[in-house]
Amino acid sequence: MLIIIMIRCIRRDKSLNYQNYQVNKNTPVPLYYQFKNIILKELNSSQPDDALPPEEVFCNMFGISRSTVRQAILELVNEGYLYRIKSKGTFVARPKIKSDLIDLYSGYNIEIQGLNMTPALKVINMEFISPDRNIAQKLQIENTETARVLSILRYQYADTQIMAHIQSYLKSPLCDFVTEEKLNTCPLYQVLGQNDSTKIKRIERTIETCYANPSEVKLMNMDKGGLVNLCANIGFTAKNEPIWYEILKYRGDKVKYTIEINLD
Repeated sequence: MLIIIMIRCIRRDKSLNYQNYQVNKNTPVPLYYQFKNIILKELNSSQPDDALPPEEVFCNMFGISRSTVRQAILELVNEGYLYRIKSKGTFVARPKIKSDLIDLYSGYNIEIQGLNMTPALKVINMEFISPDRNIAQKLQIENTETARVLSILRYQYADTQIMAHIQSYLKSPLCDFVTEEKLNTCPLYQVLGQNDSTKIKRIERTIETCYANPSEVKLMNMDKGGLVNLCANIGFTAKNEPIWYEILKYRGDKVKYTIEINLD
């Protein structure tokens, strides 16, 4: 006699985790804010990519409107705690990658490794070009008709996901010794430091937030209207000559910056 034993796998109902909470409708604290904090508490015991219950489940459970639920979830999406996939639902996001505001590269790599992911910085394209007006101004190039700069495009990865788009311009012929092989072994500023005449002594760094353009949205697999952290660097030598101009665009929903201030 053949006996077949069937085992049914039961997925834990995530909505059960929220039954220990309630919102207080007799307090001046907005309902969406109370509900938002409930989700934040549950995220402490959740894993990346865990799915949240549907909006109607939250509405019935807490007796709140769908607009209240959506406002709370939208804020958490904008703050990087959650992400949405159209027609599939809302999910727990991975923690944001912390990058040191002073040493962007080393801080990024250490944080990525701490999240059990593999960091990588790959050269996509290198070529000599004629500088446009903006590049010439940043590198203090006067004769733009005969001048040339080394243009370097790189992508920064976490595993296979592109997290940053990095465009660099180096003054030529001073920096012509920079090669793709050297850039694959250490950061650009360290390569420049191999020669005394190109060693960077001072960096002017500007950081702002802007909307990702359509090509960046596609490249970094972002939602339309997503934000990027734009970091612009100008590197100066000991003679106060600018030889390195760089524009980094990091995913605003995945990367955050930290800076330590000593007041001694």
